[in-house]
Amino acid sequence: ALGGSVAASWIPGEDRPPRREALVGAAVAGGAALGAGTVLALIDVASRADAWWAIATVRVGGALTAAALLAGALARVAHGVQRQPSSPASATPRARGRPSRAAPRRPRAAPRRLSRGAALTIAAIGLSDVAADTAFANATRAGALSVVSVLASLYPVTTIALGVIAIHERPASVQLAGAVLACAGVAILAATTR
Repeated sequence: ALGGSVAASWIPGEDRPPRREALVGAAVAGGAALGAGTVLALIDVASRADAWWAIATVRVGGALTAAALLAGALARVAHGVQRQPSSPASATPRARGRPSRAAPRRPRAAPRRLSRGAALTIAAIGLSDVAADTAFANATRAGALSVVSVLASLYPVTTIALGVIAIHERPASVQLAGAVLACAGVAILAATTR
């Protein structure tokens, strides 16, 4: 099932990134997997007492973290702090009488307000995420974490199905084979865990 999910996640026609970028991407993905796995395991432990409080705690912690990151980003925008690559021309002291050749800073565009449709879409994403976490927490109380985690990792298959239904996307043959393999894995899991 996991192998099918990996194959279903494959994007055809992507250029291979340079080695350094690929290593950084793999390291970040590994960190994300470690963090997500830790959260899911802790949700399993916390859900034994009460699934609703477990999810509420995860959401409050996530909201506080997001608020802190947003506040930091807004403070950077408000103070006009921009990262600019240093160049020899910009590092030359003006005391020697040479004018600085550094490119003038372009004013940063003001943040745009969200349209009503975008706000509703973001709210739907948040509600879907909470519903998924709640379903996961309740599933861990009823079944084995090893099985529930594998089933929860099948979201690439759902993404492909929604892409076909909503935007008439044509999945690649590798993605279709991965989806079939993932569904076969689910059927085997269901048959062996009765």
